[in-house]
Amino acid sequence: MLNNLTIISCSYNTPQVTEVMLKSFIKVHGKGPFNFLISENSTNDETLKILEENNIEYIRNEGFTHAEGVELLLEKCKLKEVG
Repeated sequence: MLNNLTIISCSYNTPQVTEVMLKSFIKVHGKGPFNFLISENSTNDETLKILEENNIEYIRNEGFTHAEGVELLLEKCKLKEVG
């Protein structure tokens, strides 16, 4: 079950790859309940357009490395307490 799941991913000048990833995940798992959070580490406005058109939460981090983007995304994830 995918309740309360946040999918994080980094993008760097790969709008088509990001779009295919999002569509593939939704096709297999449906529309939720889960969240996407993307770190766009380039200056590519095409990726941002895709994310905005699909109401995908993103953080723009021009010049960040993959590791820096992942670290920031992990800090932004909200975890639900169990128990």
